[in-house]
Amino acid sequence: WRDQVEVVAGDVLDPESLRPALEAVSIAYYLVHSLAAGADYAVRDLAAARTFATAARQAGVERSSISAASRPTAPVCPSISPPGKPPATPSEKRACR
Repeated sequence: WRDQVEVVAGDVLDPESLRPALEAVSIAYYLVHSLAAGADYAVRDLAAARTFATAARQAGVERSSISAASRPTAPVCPSISPPGKPPATPSEKRACR
């Protein structure tokens, strides 16, 4: 399949680097996680995914797929409650949109 796609690189925390990477792209796949970044990896992952999604939308990407990792004990978004924790409040859920 490698001869049927073009792989390009960009820094998902740097919107300027994503502009050329997403130019003339019809489908973009986001396969990134920051688990090794330390305790604040979830905040970093969320910021990176949002940066990518915004850049893809601005570039006119027709379809995108975001796949990231999270630990159930440290969710990326408060609306995703780990086992044994109370469900997120409505305001916490809205904060993730």
